Amino acid sequence: MMALKSLGVREVIGINSTGSLRLKHKPGTLVVPDDFIMLNPGPTVFSSKPVHITPTLSKEVRERWLAAARECSIDAVDGGIYWQTTGPRFETKAEIMVMAQAADLVGMTMASEAIVARELDMAYGSLCSVDNYAHGLEDKELTMEKILWRARRNAESIVRIVKSYIERRQA
Repeated sequence: MMALKSLGVREVIGINSTGSLRLKHKPGTLVVPDDFIMLNPGPTVFSSKPVHITPTLSKEVRERWLAAARECSIDAVDGGIYWQTTGPRFETKAEIMVMAQAADLVGMTMASEAIVARELDMAYGSLCSVDNYAHGLEDKELTMEKILWRARRNAESIVRIVKSYIERRQA
């Protein structure tokens, strides 16, 4: 993020692989979250004098993600809460039960990215690829192979949306 900031970047678009905490968000779904939860200590760019910020996802970047998806005739869910965990392990069934009471998606990076972007005064929004049901939401075993298979299947739609997003920003 510091490198992006040093290049004059003012807006960061994230693409994140997630697990669904809701049966209605099936693998293959794309979601543009509007909030997040991160209960573990997160990264910061402040080393000596902390600056208190209010972490947010950019409304404008979110709207651009949704408009780009519409332009491509690809469905994207408007809004949802992302819960960031500490990887690389998957969550237990009990952890997922707790998370599902407050969030829609689970992942390992987006909240950290959003916080650091905000600290650097860069707008941030994410397009989340739902690549699996979270552990315990279905009877099937959760494996990395299944997650990667779904991520590859979502990649074509994501590339189309990113291209549209960039073209709209350059116009």
